[in-house]
Amino acid sequence: MAKRMAGSNAPKTAKTSEKASDTSTAPKRTRAKTAAPSMSEDDIRLRAYFLYIERGAAPGQDLDDWFEAEKALKPNA
Repeated sequence: MAKRMAGSNAPKTAKTSEKASDTSTAPKRTRAKTAAPSMSEDDIRLRAYFLYIERGAAPGQDLDDWFEAEKALKPNA
């Protein structure tokens, strides 16, 4: 009569191989990636307004304020 092998040296049975194949076909769980909040035109407009106020409400730099607001609100990629 042959000796039985114990532990990791034991031959795989049909039940073990079925289980292995079941896990390989199972969908893999991954962490859901959350998208960075997108900046809206209203967010940019509000930030540009605050920049305008911080500058002393001097006219003529609205475009500079807008671009600075976009740059400040742009998510780091």
